[in-house]
Amino acid sequence: MRLRHFLILLLITVFFLAHPLANQAQEPSSESLDGDYVKDEILVKVKDRNTPFDNLFSRLRLRLSERLLDNFNFSGTLKERIEEKGLDKVYIVKLEQNEDVPTAITKLKQDPLVEYAEPNYIVHSSVIPNDPNFSKLWGLYNTGQTGGISGAHINAPPAWDSTHDSNIVVGIIDTGIDYNHEDLASNVWTNPGEIAGNGKDDDNNGFIDDIHGWDFANSDKDPIDDNGHGTHVAGTIGAIGNNGVGIVGVNWNVKMAALKFLNRYGSGTTANAVKAVLYANMMGFKITNNSWGGGGYTQSLYDAINAANNAGNLFVAAAGNSGNNTDSSANYPASYNLPNIISVAATDHKDNLASFSNYGGNSVDLGAPGVDIYSTVPKGSCSLCDSSGYDFLSGTSMATPHVSGVAALVWSADNGLSNLAIKDKILYSTDALSSLSGKTISGGRLNLHKALTQSYTAPTPTQVTPTPFYALNDSFEVSEWNGLWSEDNQRDWDRSRQRSIDGRYSAEVDGTTSDGALISKNIDLTGKTSAKVGFWWYIENSLDLGEYLAMDISTDNGSSWVEKARLRGNEDPENSWQNVSFNVESINQIRLRFRGKMNSSTEDADVDLVRVEAY
Repeated sequence: MRLRHFLILLLITVFFLAHPLANQAQEPSSESLDGDYVKDEILVKVKDRNTPFDNLFSRLRLRLSERLLDNFNFSGTLKERIEEKGLDKVYIVKLEQNEDVPTAITKLKQDPLVEYAEPNYIVHSSVIPNDPNFSKLWGLYNTGQTGGISGAHINAPPAWDSTHDSNIVVGIIDTGIDYNHEDLASNVWTNPGEIAGNGKDDDNNGFIDDIHGWDFANSDKDPIDDNGHGTHVAGTIGAIGNNGVGIVGVNWNVKMAALKFLNRYGSGTTANAVKAVLYANMMGFKITNNSWGGGGYTQSLYDAINAANNAGNLFVAAAGNSGNNTDSSANYPASYNLPNIISVAATDHKDNLASFSNYGGNSVDLGAPGVDIYSTVPKGSCSLCDSSGYDFLSGTSMATPHVSGVAALVWSADNGLSNLAIKDKILYSTDALSSLSGKTISGGRLNLHKALTQSYTAPTPTQVTPTPFYALNDSFEVSEWNGLWSEDNQRDWDRSRQRSIDGRYSAEVDGTTSDGALISKNIDLTGKTSAKVGFWWYIENSLDLGEYLAMDISTDNGSSWVEKARLRGNEDPENSWQNVSFNVESINQIRLRFRGKMNSSTEDADVDLVRVEAY
């Protein structure tokens, strides 16, 4: 047996520009895109489903490749959620020769038919049973047998005394699964609505013969693992227990679906990640394991994970292997500020934070074993294959499936709980570690036994002050409107360096304009009870009576507007920044609109640091 140490999930550093407590992601500037991306493709969301593509794309030297969700046959509530997020209006667009991605994105962002355009980022691969190699699984039970510290584990055996089987389906979004592996085969999900090999879409979900999942990387029905990473993840979640073979997973019996979007080299695209997440939603998988990351913020992936949250599902994600503080240097998808994400750091057999692991006191939830983790791999010839069918790997990729496995076991034992209650139960039952204090939200390492047995009561508002969620947090520092704003047809607003309250830029309206408007995208406040809208604005003393800068809100996606504030020339403070804030209650969505009215090309006004802080 060869002992190999891999730092799986070599993640791309992304500079995180928003408020660290909010962890609010923003898309990158089209002039300087973060991370690697497909060189001849972009993702485009149009505002109207009836957009005339031929005219739009020929004018911009682009060609339509496919609608992102062409194969999917959504129905019912899920279809409504997808349409609410507008993911049915996202397209994969091919560039003509000699056209580059940043230039194409810049052009598209300026087109009134387009809501956003973004790169198609490339991401990369985070009762004692009788299984003979159980002693190598220090992460499940550590007596110091590998030179570590006794008790530096998730303490599985006493938990297994009460339960070791789960009825939850876990979607493994990865390089696929070796579904023929003797220690995994009976725990691999089989689609109950599909008949193998008949060439028909029996369950009418848009995918033919999706027996064990789907291969989004190669657009076919066979999600077999040709890299090894996904199979290693699967073994930690659910290698068959007590079968006298190899190892055991956190769950002795469970069902794991292979949602392959990373190729044989461990790389995949944002577009295929979105498809995998939405497939899991469509098929009702309550948990997805996501031991991958890289690239920059994309609205399409954010919306897909948010749809999973609205469906009541958990998205467990690797924090990343760059040794960075993700409070200030984001790692997607773990860094998206969504309540259903559990971001996982890696610990070693001495309960230290792994040297390679990302961390973040406001952005990483907990630690879990992720160094020298022994698990299943394919026996063939692939990057992480081994002739024995097992090997040691390290990374937050390896820590993440410990958490997914615990979530499956805990949720199965108490299936009346919501996804967020399961997350809370896991975080409130960690073992407090000095190595994770201030480095993770929980300050602790995963403990299966406590999560299953420890009594848990959700915190009440009188006990815990709610942490604000910034549904919008924009200082106009990233790029022209950041995909968060659009202008009306007057197009009198610009990103300006003339003055700012935060950073170098602000949004400025100038020249002759009659209620020239800068309008935010629709801001989702579903599940929040209240929100605080705040911003700074500035008018020059050249504005006359009757000239102003005004601010409106809409709670019906722009069908109607209510003015909330106005800064008037010759009446209100001029040549100084003024702060405005107000509260809104009992709404599910909001849009903001700033309007300027001026009669001279020498007059201007500015807006900066716009926030919607939801509770």
